[in-house]
Amino acid sequence: MFCSILCNAQEYKKLRVGVGTGYANVVQEYIGYKNVNQVLFYLEPSFRLNDEISVGVRLEITPGKSVASYTINGQYYWIRKSKSDLRPFVGWGIGFYHPYLSGDPYYGTTSRSEQTVFGFYPRIGFDYRHLSMLIDWNIGGLANATIYPSANSQLPPFNGNLSPNYFSAKIGIQVGGGKKK
Repeated sequence: MFCSILCNAQEYKKLRVGVGTGYANVVQEYIGYKNVNQVLFYLEPSFRLNDEISVGVRLEITPGKSVASYTINGQYYWIRKSKSDLRPFVGWGIGFYHPYLSGDPYYGTTSRSEQTVFGFYPRIGFDYRHLSMLIDWNIGGLANATIYPSANSQLPPFNGNLSPNYFSAKIGIQVGGGKKK
């Protein structure tokens, strides 16, 4: 007896690039001024190892505000792409964080030096087709900073620590990673 089964395998493109924006809750205190509730932007190219795992890099910044990060990450999808368009995931990332002070009242400083520190983040979210929504909690060590305001500023010099820790909620789109034709 001869039995055959017809199978169709779908392959997906390996490379995808995510780009988006979001909200960051960063607390940097310098002479009583707090930088909280900031807009962030991210760029996240990633490579799909298989239908459930992807690895990538993330470049994220809160422009003109308080922190930039350069990290590598991985994500595990709970549902295979072939079974659903809505795919929840969990992930983890590690990398470098550069906290800085800028904007009012820090504009016009004569000298500044902020340290880059190592950190990590857990993440959770979901992809729906080419839309991605996720949250991260970024955790790192304190960074040493020295800032000398301009001569006409009323602010005293700052010599202390800045925190790279922040919570972020993001939404973005992904290009690539779809079905091969």
